[in-house]
Amino acid sequence: MQHEGDFSFVIDFKKGSGNPRRVFDAASALIDAFQSLDRAVLPTLDGKIETSLVLEDVASGSLRVRLANALRSVDEDALKSGDWKRLAGGFANGVRLRAIRYLDKEEDAQPRLGEFKKDILADAVQTDVRHLPDYAPLHDGRLIAALDKLQRAKAELEVGDGLVVEIGKSEYTVDLKETWLPSETLKTVPAQPIEKENILELVLTVRRPDMLKDTMWQFMHGKSNVSAAMRDEPWLDEYHARKIPIYPGDALLCTVRVVYSYDEKGELIDQRTEVIKVHNVIPGSIQDDLPL
Repeated sequence: MQHEGDFSFVIDFKKGSGNPRRVFDAASALIDAFQSLDRAVLPTLDGKIETSLVLEDVASGSLRVRLANALRSVDEDALKSGDWKRLAGGFANGVRLRAIRYLDKEEDAQPRLGEFKKDILADAVQTDVRHLPDYAPLHDGRLIAALDKLQRAKAELEVGDGLVVEIGKSEYTVDLKETWLPSETLKTVPAQPIEKENILELVLTVRRPDMLKDTMWQFMHGKSNVSAAMRDEPWLDEYHARKIPIYPGDALLCTVRVVYSYDEKGELIDQRTEVIKVHNVIPGSIQDDLPL
């Protein structure tokens, strides 16, 4: 299994004072918190990515912990071939740093949460690891739970201790005085199933249309198979009335709604795609005599 997205954190502790166990408790809590954060945000790239953290090294003096992501997808065909693990690891690293910076100031926490989530989604889109631009929205409850874990890990350390996060050649000194809990400060999402959606403009190549008015249309987008319900009733009526011919290789320029369903734990449990508006048919480069 390939390890991507190495990062480190360093705990500078005041020697000879306090309970020495605090340093190891804080390190363990930080590892758990970063892993929870990964699991809260990586489904934005793809709901089938599985992640775990691997301990690469522990250095003495100051306690330096070097970790790496072990990433795997149960459906790698849905992701672009090549270096998706490197891109996903870099995305996770960027989110960790954004999270630490966000937590270093309680002021304006609620409006800054919106910007924080928007930046995470922009980072996900920037990776371009999917054939489709349908990057799932974040689940607030799961994200806030991970941020709480980071704050509780920081609270394990004492006055005089220090914490530095290292990503590549960059270092960031964490403010250990800021230990406010997002779950107590922010308006959290109720613990119940929720739905979120993205509206996209896509060109979808027709693989199999619905001839019976009660099944899903089958499309291709890049190398990805897409099953979608056709919700543009006026267009659909014209198609079934044979007023709109579709030939092999033709594509539809359309507006698509992707709806994501999460359970009470923030797990992505369902994703459905609907074509809500067909703008026009794009002829394929090669057409057979008979329409689909």
